[in-house]
Amino acid sequence: MGCDFRHIFAVALRMIAGLLLMGTVSFAKTPSLENMSLEELAELFARFPYGNGFQISPDGDRFFAYVNRNGEKGLVVVELDEIGGGLEKGRFLEPDSQFELDNPGWIDNDLIAFNKVVDDIGYIGYQIVSCDKDRNLLQYIELISSAEMRFFNFGAPSLKRKFFVSEGLMGTWGKRYQSVALLEIDKHMDVDEVAVWKNPGMIENWYIYKDRPLAILVDGETYSMDFDALQVEQMPDEDTVRYELEPMNLPGTIEQFVDENIALISLENDEGFRGIAWYNVKQGEIIGQPLYVDGYDVNPGKTARVLELRAGGPVVGLTYHKDKPKCFYLDRELGKVMKHLEKAMAPGVARFLGLSKDSRFVFYEVLSDTHGTTIGRFDLKSGENQPVYHTRPWLQGMQLPSRNPITFTNRDGDTIHGYLTLPMDFKEGNPVPLVALSHGGPWVRDFWGFDEEAQFLAALGLAVLQVNFRGSDGFGNSYGLDEDLITISEESPKDVVDGVRWAIDQGYADEQRIGFYGGSFGAYLSLACAALEPDLAACAIGFAGVYDFTLMLEEDIRKERIFAEDLYSDYEEKAEFYESLSPVNQADRIKAPVLLIHGGRDERVSTKQAKDMEKALKDNGGDVTLIKKNFMLHGFDNEKRKRQHYEEIGAFLLKHLRK
Repeated sequence: MGCDFRHIFAVALRMIAGLLLMGTVSFAKTPSLENMSLEELAELFARFPYGNGFQISPDGDRFFAYVNRNGEKGLVVVELDEIGGGLEKGRFLEPDSQFELDNPGWIDNDLIAFNKVVDDIGYIGYQIVSCDKDRNLLQYIELISSAEMRFFNFGAPSLKRKFFVSEGLMGTWGKRYQSVALLEIDKHMDVDEVAVWKNPGMIENWYIYKDRPLAILVDGETYSMDFDALQVEQMPDEDTVRYELEPMNLPGTIEQFVDENIALISLENDEGFRGIAWYNVKQGEIIGQPLYVDGYDVNPGKTARVLELRAGGPVVGLTYHKDKPKCFYLDRELGKVMKHLEKAMAPGVARFLGLSKDSRFVFYEVLSDTHGTTIGRFDLKSGENQPVYHTRPWLQGMQLPSRNPITFTNRDGDTIHGYLTLPMDFKEGNPVPLVALSHGGPWVRDFWGFDEEAQFLAALGLAVLQVNFRGSDGFGNSYGLDEDLITISEESPKDVVDGVRWAIDQGYADEQRIGFYGGSFGAYLSLACAALEPDLAACAIGFAGVYDFTLMLEEDIRKERIFAEDLYSDYEEKAEFYESLSPVNQADRIKAPVLLIHGGRDERVSTKQAKDMEKALKDNGGDVTLIKKNFMLHGFDNEKRKRQHYEEIGAFLLKHLRK
């Protein structure tokens, strides 16, 4: 499916044959990691990125980047003709100081929309701001009480400067009731002013082409509908609206409309892997052959991302993840240009971000596992390559270790994926202490790229093993154990331990100096591994962790929502098995010193999880330290708290592993 702009890239390729010049950007002399103290290393790696989430505007003459620094959490909008000045030249946009923003996106070349977020609770409002004027167009939010919140998501512009959002009302932290709210861009709207379609079901997505809504995903079913039917003073009741919805009976899930008839859909093959295909909605048939990648999912929104010429389209390609990111481009000539850039930027991975308004400059990002992401600009006329900004400029010029993809075979004969980061002073034949760093979820995965936590631990002289244990996303249904929580909880600790055994057998890790560390579900894994192999663990750290599945069921604020029904549906019949897997009931097997860290304001996992784990360990004579942070959420909202956390875990690991 070629694009009408392909001649631009074809002409450029003839002009730049043999040319690839990377412009230079000067940086202050960067200190070496050698002889840095623990506190200095913690400060270095706890810093938030300078700017990320780069999106070029629909006209291709400006971009925004998300900034998250102490005192600054918002968007910076930069005109492309001022790009040489970096992000400091841009205009800073932010919501009300009591909120943060999330899911930013262009509405048109002047307007940006985003969700408002309160702490770790979730989306509680919607806002649209102007890039050029000191005014907010739409600001829609209401806090009802501390126990009853409105949540908003999936907003998209529609006809006549009106659009819809999915609105959820959560009462007493119970079931989340969803509705559809009709908003108007040019108004500050109170809840009482908004027309609402009450409780249609679990709204998962809207599907929009340009300014026309085409379909909606409700309760896992995709429907087509004339959305003008909702633009009335009083919206019809649920039964009337649902009666008018027409199921589209798709072979998969729509990801994006290319035009009013052609959509990009994700679907699943007989082997349980996700792929993508073009689909003619009008004719009800797949166009050409679906794209599948052997052994990996190609799943937009999770392990893949659609690439557009500029914000709003057209679609020019897709980036997806194997053990490292990969890209393919629909236009052959653009693909050739990007192939030149990929070769020049190796071992980093270059991927397309957008084309400038005058069609002269290709913007791209270079992912790196050692220095963060670089945003670059490639001149199609001269062949000159120029960095625009680095997300972590303070690391440029420093020598940092690579984060290497690895595979090993677990005890069941399955191939397991992961990443290994070895400290800079590692020498073959001289095994070093190792930390098994486990991701949360469990329905996510570790990706290749810069990982500040892995780099911090490696800077302490520790090898870092990150296992994409079974249950992780991105490797097919079988590898993901069909998202069955109890099976994942049973099998995943074995995969982590088998990965550690592999690292020992390969000569990377010292068997006497093995630590386990993780947050959320990763904290469960840390303690579960220490119980599974008590003689292997020299120490274990759990951050914001789940240690008691029964308690999780009792306290989980999401348990009555539709998407959580499968999570707990088999609990009653398997309650004893869940309890046997809970680390709080295996405390007698844990011999290693344990550090527990938990936030007092954590809305996802209560502090009682950590307190009960601490008590169970102490009752069994265990060596345990609990650090409770009243101000902390399920993660870190500023650099100071993140730095303190790194200092605490660093001191604990050095004490028990660097003997």
